[in-house]
Amino acid sequence: MKESENVSFEKCFNPETLKYSMLFTSLFILYFEALKQKVVEVVSSFYSDTFEIKEGKVFPRRTDNYKECVLSLRKDRSKEGDFEACLYWLIKEKAISEEECDLALSARNLRNQYVHELSSVLLRGIAEEEVKLFRELILIYPKIDNWFWVNVELPIMEPDEIPEGIDTSKVQSVKVEFLNILANIAINGDDSYYEELKRVLMRGNENSKMHEA
Repeated sequence: MKESENVSFEKCFNPETLKYSMLFTSLFILYFEALKQKVVEVVSSFYSDTFEIKEGKVFPRRTDNYKECVLSLRKDRSKEGDFEACLYWLIKEKAISEEECDLALSARNLRNQYVHELSSVLLRGIAEEEVKLFRELILIYPKIDNWFWVNVELPIMEPDEIPEGIDTSKVQSVKVEFLNILANIAINGDDSYYEELKRVLMRGNENSKMHEA
C-alpha cells in the first residue's frame, strides 16, 4: 500500500474524523435538499393556484405557463428536473445573484458525489473547500425564504396581521429556524438548543393548525 493510501486509510478509520465526515455529509445533503425543495416551491407557486400530492408531499401543480416561463430557462435541456431553471428564474427576479446560482449548482454536484460515492468521500476526508461551500450554501435558503415573504406573503396580509415596527429584512420561516438549530445541535453538541428546537416545532404545529382551520 502506498504511503498516501495508508494515510487516507488511517484517517478514514479514526473515530473522530469518521464521525465528523459522516456528520458533515449528512448536514450538507440535508441543507441542499431543503434548498432545492424551497427553490422549486417558491417559483412554481407563482404559476399555479392548485396543488397535487406526490409521495405524501404537496406540490404546486405544473402549468403550461410555468413550463414556458420557467423550464424554458434551463440551459441543459437533456437534464430533467426544475431546480436549475428555477434558479435562473430567481436571478431574473433579483431574488439571488448569479454567483449564488453557481454556488447552488456546485453544491448539487457535491451532493451527488456524497450520495453516490460516499465510501470514497469518507476515505479521503472533507476538504476545506467543501466546508467553505457549505458555509455559503446555508445563507441562500434564508435569503430566498425572506424574499418570498416580502414579495408574496406580505403584500396580501391584512394591516393588523403585520407586527408594528417589524424589520422585514429579518423575517424568516420556522423551517429556517429548524435547520439552523439542527445544525447547532449537531455541530456544537449543545443540549440547550434542544429546548429551542421543541419551541420551534410547537410553533410550526400551531401554524399548520391555523392553515387547516
